Amino acid sequence: LILGRSSLWLFHQLLAIESDLRTSVRSATEGFLKQAGIATSSQHADAAHLALPGSPFNSLSLFGQDDRISVSIPVSGESAHSQPLVSVFEFGLESLPHDSSDFLEAAADILWLGITTDLHFVQAFSEAHLYFGLATRQEWTTPNSLDVDILIDTDQDGTDDYRLSASNSGTAAGGNNTDTFITIVANLETKERVSDSLVNVLPPDQADTKLFNNNVMILPVSYGSLGLSVESARFDYEVRTIVKDSLGDEIGGGSFDAANPVIDVTSTGLSGFPFHADGNPIQVSVSAAAAVAASAPASAAPLRLHHSNADSERAEVVSLHLPADLEIARFGGDLQPVEIGSDFSSPLQVKATERNGQGVGAVEVTFSAPLSGASGTFADGSVLFSTVTSGDGLATSSRFTANLLPGSFQVIAAGAGVPGQIEFELTNDPALVPVCPGDINGDQARDILDLILMLRDISGKAPLAKCPVGS
Repeated sequence: LILGRSSLWLFHQLLAIESDLRTSVRSATEGFLKQAGIATSSQHADAAHLALPGSPFNSLSLFGQDDRISVSIPVSGESAHSQPLVSVFEFGLESLPHDSSDFLEAAADILWLGITTDLHFVQAFSEAHLYFGLATRQEWTTPNSLDVDILIDTDQDGTDDYRLSASNSGTAAGGNNTDTFITIVANLETKERVSDSLVNVLPPDQADTKLFNNNVMILPVSYGSLGLSVESARFDYEVRTIVKDSLGDEIGGGSFDAANPVIDVTSTGLSGFPFHADGNPIQVSVSAAAAVAASAPASAAPLRLHHSNADSERAEVVSLHLPADLEIARFGGDLQPVEIGSDFSSPLQVKATERNGQGVGAVEVTFSAPLSGASGTFADGSVLFSTVTSGDGLATSSRFTANLLPGSFQVIAAGAGVPGQIEFELTNDPALVPVCPGDINGDQARDILDLILMLRDISGKAPLAKCPVGS
């Protein structure tokens, strides 16, 4: 074993070196992150699907932020832990649960694997790290219970070039198991092995990342250990677990561009790491240009690992949708007639969905009525009304009232950054007044002057009914 940052007999220096990668780690986390006892919580995102605000997308420069959309993921729930942590990753791989009653096999049953990078934080390719976030179906007592390997094909030729593993320092040195865990990078061609980082990133004297009695963990690795460069930054990967000397689970097909991540989570993380204080809204930024360049689906999906939550509530995926991935459609309120000056019986409603029909929350929708002619106003007296969709994708207008001018017109609904618009066909019906004008002005004649006065008296609410012949 070649030690990449320190020697195992001076392993505690590795902790210091790891911290030195962020000169602000101790100042930013000291007093906030403390080792705490076992506690459970139920923090979770408020919505499973959120929409990104509309924005023009420029071409992505390596470190530029111009094309990135910032979005806040709301969080709700309670925590019994004094300083709960959540880590956030770009969604990578998913595996269906296996049917096993053995707790070790269940602990090796992969649910999700995510990946992120601190490239946008460190602003230097040579200093950047990758972070793989793993969630399994059931918790382990200790990470010594299973082996976790991430196989990485850096030249995308179909043959794995590196293996990233979680190991304890004793086993890595050829001795007995310990409770200090590091990542080991093995070059599968040269057989060289290098120690790289601490599993779960932060040393225990700075944070309780709950590596034991858990089913989520983080495997960091430096760009340098994988031989990544700006010119050759995209790689393929797969993950496997081994338990009882047998394959526990494996899932492949992952791909990541280390120079152009779709989601940036570390720029707002604790000292540039993927950790955030759980219970607070999480700010992430998403690059549409990177998603297109990666030939990835238009919806980005952060994987969130709640390290302090109770079992079965530690991992969740929140879909963040690029505007081009959304559609809006009429849901209610179309084709309504109403007497002028009256309220329409139903509010106007649209639904924002993914292309598979799944409702999407937090899409801003604006309803616009005509400024002149037959039209109406919303509850605040304006011809404009803006709102956001609920978790099921519905956006509902406030009360809409017809003005005093008869005729048909359209109210337009548009989602922020969502292609196209929706038209509601509405009609202000005249209320017929069953009278004919008399000699209102006393000039002994029924003429146009009487009609004008009559229309004034009824406040313009309706034209006259057709008068009988001879009246």
